[in-house]
Amino acid sequence: MLDQIKSLVKDKGIEYLFCSFVELSGAPKAKLVPATHLDDMAREGAGFAETSACAAEQRLSAADAEIHRQAATAASGPTL
Repeated sequence: MLDQIKSLVKDKGIEYLFCSFVELSGAPKAKLVPATHLDDMAREGAGFAETSACAAEQRLSAADAEIHRQAATAASGPTL
């Protein structure tokens, strides 16, 4: 799949990729990453700061955790 994405990026002349996620509190986090870093992103992620991506200090009820799990499952897959 990564090879297909790399081919699409090259064929379309895409220079930057918009990487985003929503943290557990509901705040969106996003950044532009040069397309030349696609292999790094696939291997290591987009390089969001741990304070943005880590929910270690957040406490969720079991019901809230299930809602987030269902949302993540429903929204999985690459968007280009």
